[in-house]
Amino acid sequence: WTPGQRKRLREEKTKRWTLDDGVPTKVISVSTPSLAQWRESFVTFKHAMVMLKQGSFADFERYKSAVEGLTETFGDYWSVVVEADEVMRSSHIGSYKDANPQLSWGECFVLAADDAAFWRCHVDHKVMRFHFSDAEGPPKSGKGRGPRQRASKDVSQQFCYAYQDGRHTGDKCKDGRIHLCQGCKGRHDLPRGRNLCPKAAAGKASVSSKGELAGSKPEGAPPENRAR
Repeated sequence: WTPGQRKRLREEKTKRWTLDDGVPTKVISVSTPSLAQWRESFVTFKHAMVMLKQGSFADFERYKSAVEGLTETFGDYWSVVVEADEVMRSSHIGSYKDANPQLSWGECFVLAADDAAFWRCHVDHKVMRFHFSDAEGPPKSGKGRGPRQRASKDVSQQFCYAYQDGRHTGDKCKDGRIHLCQGCKGRHDLPRGRNLCPKAAAGKASVSSKGELAGSKPEGAPPENRAR
C-alpha cells in the first residue's frame, strides 16, 4: 500500500516469473490472465492478507465471489472484468479507507464487492458500449453513420438490458435508458427480451401462419399471370 500503485501495476502486469535453469526470472508477458490464473493469484493474495491480519477469509471470499459473478454474467468480456478489478484494487479501494480509517482492508474489500455503482460504471457500461459497437459494425457507405449508429450514442434511445432480465424495475431507468420489452416494445412482467417475450413469439407465429395461408392455392386454380 504505497503511492504510485497504478504505475507499478502497469509495469508488473506485463511481467511474470519463470524458472530458467532453476533460477526464478522475470519475463515479459502482455496477455490477459485467464479466470483460473486470476483465482490462483487471488488465493495467494487472500492468504497473505489474512496472515498479515488485514481481514478474514470471509472478507476476501466476498470480493472473489463478486468478480466471479460478473464473469458469469459477462463471460465473453472477461478482459473488461479484469481491468475493472485492477482499477479497484490499485486505486479505488483506498477511497473506503480514506473515508473511514478504522476499517480493515478486509472490510474495504467487502465494501468493494458491494459497490454496485463502481462495477456498473467499469463493467456494465463498458460491456454495453462494446456490445453496440460490435452490433453496428462499420458504415456501409461514405455518407456518414446510419440512424441506428447515431441512436447508440444517445442512451435515452437505448433499451435497458438490465430491465430485460429483471435487474432494473419500474417505469423509469436510473441510467436514462428505455424500460420497455425489447421483443414487443411494451411494458410487462418477466420474461422480457427479443428472444424471450411471449407476446413477440405469439406475433411471429401469427405472421408465419398467415404467410403460409396466403402462399397456399386451392386445387385447380389457374397459374398466376406474370409480367414478361
